[in-house]
Amino acid sequence: MGLISSEAESEGRTVLVWSTFDAVPAGEALARRLGGRVARVNRTSELQVADVEWAMVASWVRDGPRRAPGYRLEMADGPFPAELRADAATLHHIMQTAPREDLDVGDVTLDVSHIVELDRALVEAGRQRWTVLVRDPTGACVGGSVASA
Repeated sequence: MGLISSEAESEGRTVLVWSTFDAVPAGEALARRLGGRVARVNRTSELQVADVEWAMVASWVRDGPRRAPGYRLEMADGPFPAELRADAATLHHIMQTAPREDLDVGDVTLDVSHIVELDRALVEAGRQRWTVLVRDPTGACVGGSVASA
């Protein structure tokens, strides 16, 4: 931790952010011993596909156009094709508006070149990603959701 702190200070950084998981109690103990504090609690959700109420999902799909006229969903499976990379950056910027609780960090700004690099890393790591983009009546990306494995 001394080396990490020295390097951070040499770069003018004043805060270190890391994650611990409740499945590994020693992680929280170490964080507290180092003087760390809980700043934001994340939640990972797991869905048992066999338990999905598909009739309810079908009703959402059926009622969507009435409830949000002109809005549509667009799927991206895996790395973003070139024509969706700007929208991927837009979605990332939208997600920067999510609450950060007491986490003392600024925005992370991504552009299309970052999206290309992240997609390369995704493929190299053998991971999968599914993205749903929400488009308004003008076709602009106004939101979305991402799942990965």
